[in-house]
Amino acid sequence: MKILILLIMTFNFLVMQNAYAQNIPKFQKIKWIGFKKAIFLNNKIKKPFFLEFYAPYCDYCIQMDKRVFYKKKVIKIINKYFYPVKINIEGNKTVKFFNGKIYSKKLLSIKLNVMGTPTAIFYSSGLKKIFTLPGYWNEDDFVLVTRWIAKKKYKIESLRKYYKETK
Repeated sequence: MKILILLIMTFNFLVMQNAYAQNIPKFQKIKWIGFKKAIFLNNKIKKPFFLEFYAPYCDYCIQMDKRVFYKKKVIKIINKYFYPVKINIEGNKTVKFFNGKIYSKKLLSIKLNVMGTPTAIFYSSGLKKIFTLPGYWNEDDFVLVTRWIAKKKYKIESLRKYYKETK
């Protein structure tokens, strides 16, 4: 009898969890897109590009996904101000890069001097490299860098100066 009650309670708990989860609005995620779509959209609305190079086995990449890319501030700024493209450096699929040349994702990471993962590279809407951000960054520092780029502060002051002014 105790086992039956325990099973019923467990079942009810799972049903309630599922019902509760369905009533919570899905939180936003970064809307990752491919190169082709990013370039197409950039022809309509100009925005900088955010290229995130990762490897599926990379612990720091996984931590960026879990601890940074799921934070509301990060999601908001990336989705609003950038065309985000996520690139697996181990990928053999080909992509047409900004210069029109076709590369495997692995070769593209080599061409762009991605020495490790995670590495973020920001490009202007005019397809010029703005900044490379290697390694793991916490939420606050990552937001600071993305704001510096989104607000075009990189054109008038260094990241170090921007950092000092905002802290």
